[in-house]
Amino acid sequence: MDIQISLLALIVAIFSFALALARFEHLKKSGMRPVLVFSRKQDGFWYLSNVGNGSAINVVVSDGNSKGEWVNKILCRPLVKEEAYPLTWLKHSCMLCVNYSDSDGRKYHNICSNYINCNKKGHINIKMQLTSDFYLDPESAFNKGETNL
Repeated sequence: MDIQISLLALIVAIFSFALALARFEHLKKSGMRPVLVFSRKQDGFWYLSNVGNGSAINVVVSDGNSKGEWVNKILCRPLVKEEAYPLTWLKHSCMLCVNYSDSDGRKYHNICSNYINCNKKGHINIKMQLTSDFYLDPESAFNKGETNL
């Protein structure tokens, strides 16, 4: 009987340790997650800000028109923690979308409509076509009428 109680206590201890380790790993990953949000400042421009704790890479911003179509797909530079990026090419948008990844390749997206940001895991399909509507440098693409690949 004493051996059974000891084995049961050992199993409970091992299970508790494994559960605590899994929780620690989850907190470590979520603590390093980038969280990108859209905001409009007093200068009239939209900004993309990283309010999370990790760097955002492979950042693609798109704005939506009144038909619900994503237009002007722009590949932006990575955003580190607490950094903001002015989206100077945006004039009037019904919706904004950003797809991005963290340094471990986990994908996220944010859709902003009526000043409400909604962050979720995974990328949203914005039907990007690299040959016609994808710009690497928004300043040269919109100011000079060029399409950079």
